[in-house]
Amino acid sequence: MIKELKEKQRTPQQNKSIHKYFEMVAESLKGQDIRVIISKLATEGIDLFVNPFVIKEIWRAIQLQQVGKKSTTQLTTNDIDLIYDVMNKFLSENFELSIPFPHKDDN
Repeated sequence: MIKELKEKQRTPQQNKSIHKYFEMVAESLKGQDIRVIISKLATEGIDLFVNPFVIKEIWRAIQLQQVGKKSTTQLTTNDIDLIYDVMNKFLSENFELSIPFPHKDDN
């Protein structure tokens, strides 16, 4: 008998951690020259003040490309790990910044 393994949807605590991560990244990038590509607004990019909403859009772009899901509510626990790894690599390579993913004690 083969038992199918189903990935668990992200927990409410993981959702809090994702949003805490957005805040931590935004705070760390304040004052950096960051250019965010938002295709609906401009093909060349638009200069935005860094805030958690901008960071969430960067996360969402990675999320869509890596796991094909539009909403963070659709993520599994494994999806979050994968997206975080890609986001962390991007931040380290471009801004020499590595922020550990928050755990429940950090929220």
